[in-house]
Amino acid sequence: MSVDRMLRLLLRTLLLAIVALPAAVGQVRYEPIPVLRASSILSAALRVGPHHRVRERVESDGYINIYRIDSRYGEFEAVSNAVLRMRVHEIAAIAVMEDIRESRAFRDAAAEAGIDTAQGLGNLIIRPKATLSGALGGMRRMVARLGEALHSRRSHAEDESWKSLVGFTGVKAELASELGVDPYSSNAVLQSYLDDIAWSAYAGGLSVAAAKALIPGFAGFAIGVSRRARSLNELLAVTPPADLRAMNREKLVALGVRADHARLFADNAHFSPPQQTLIVDALEHLPGVRDRDAFIRFALPTYDERVALFRQRMAQLCAVCHQRVRPVVQILGVRNLVAVRTVDDADCRGTGRLFGLHAVAGAHREQL
Repeated sequence: MSVDRMLRLLLRTLLLAIVALPAAVGQVRYEPIPVLRASSILSAALRVGPHHRVRERVESDGYINIYRIDSRYGEFEAVSNAVLRMRVHEIAAIAVMEDIRESRAFRDAAAEAGIDTAQGLGNLIIRPKATLSGALGGMRRMVARLGEALHSRRSHAEDESWKSLVGFTGVKAELASELGVDPYSSNAVLQSYLDDIAWSAYAGGLSVAAAKALIPGFAGFAIGVSRRARSLNELLAVTPPADLRAMNREKLVALGVRADHARLFADNAHFSPPQQTLIVDALEHLPGVRDRDAFIRFALPTYDERVALFRQRMAQLCAVCHQRVRPVVQILGVRNLVAVRTVDDADCRGTGRLFGLHAVAGAHREQL
């Protein structure tokens, strides 16, 4: 057979394959995305509250549920059960802050701080002399934070660097701690309320303690927050983001993580400072476990805040497995995943030699 004829035959075969491909693809059947009912999978208190209502239709990829929440403050999305609980608590915190904003004391402090309460921070007047005067006493700390801020990347959730340097971020974190919410939350409505009240406290003479006194029952608002979460909130209230990054980086190196991996992890802007702190805390609760660097390598390519939250929950579940189920002896990187080996070569569900943290997450879906 001549070369020309062979080429013609090959070309004809390729053309026939290309023509037949759409028909073959059209015959492929994909499993439909499951749709769940909120009333069937959520408690009544979580589904409906005085300030929110979770929509009945819940989309799911078979692993993570996606919720839509309606409230007087707007519509919110929650990807996973953990985020749903967080958003519901944030909405309740917004309601408390709305009561504060409507008080006479807040309006007076807002006027002193240069905030138009009708427009919020859109008309904020920044007076450099008044703003900076309260921070001059801490110049040494400011210089140290400036150095860290210049040499590390700010996460998507942080305030501008100058706000951290002059102390505004600390006031905001103190308020968030009292409310039991994350000062670095991606909830834009929550951030707006936190900013308004924090500016009044910082520049207008309204202390967080005075803001608490304006609302009956404020002191007990965050009682439902876990002890560890309260400890984290207290740490965030007194530690600027740049200091948190430096602290987490140093802790990781002390845990045996390579210095360059620790730096890359600390500089990943998709993790908020609390998320990084919680991951480091989880790894600290794995004393004697080998290759904790493997988890940090696994977390390095995190590309958005949803994945960052999932990585945080995986680290925490690994610590829970180690402390309450079976001791973990080693963390292993398995291609683009991560797995752990337990002391008796069994996983946290009692079967198998190794188990991936995705499997652990699957066994504890309610926590995700």
